[in-house]
Amino acid sequence: MTHLHLLPHALERDLRLNLWATHAPHLTHLRVSGRSNEMIDELALAVGIAQGPPVPPKFPAVRCLLIQPGPPPPSDDRCGTPFEEYGMALFQLEAFTEKCRNAGLKATILPACQ
Repeated sequence: MTHLHLLPHALERDLRLNLWATHAPHLTHLRVSGRSNEMIDELALAVGIAQGPPVPPKFPAVRCLLIQPGPPPPSDDRCGTPFEEYGMALFQLEAFTEKCRNAGLKATILPACQ
């Protein structure tokens, strides 16, 4: 398997990339949709650009990373905090994809899920 699209369930805390690394060691294209903006650290470890001491990537052959963030909070919410948190998550996602590009990966943020 060289292409994988993950859609994490709302109750899952991670993408279970350790499991997928065993089943798809030659993965070249990874797409994550939904809660991907909450799982940047796990994605960074997967492609080998995590901060801190160098760690071998779980998917060393990945060359293309597509990330589709989850939907924004409902617009009828009276509190602005969810919008601020969502905006910060998108900002962090942009910074992450820039690091990926600087490391030679083709990283793209797709429009948010609806």
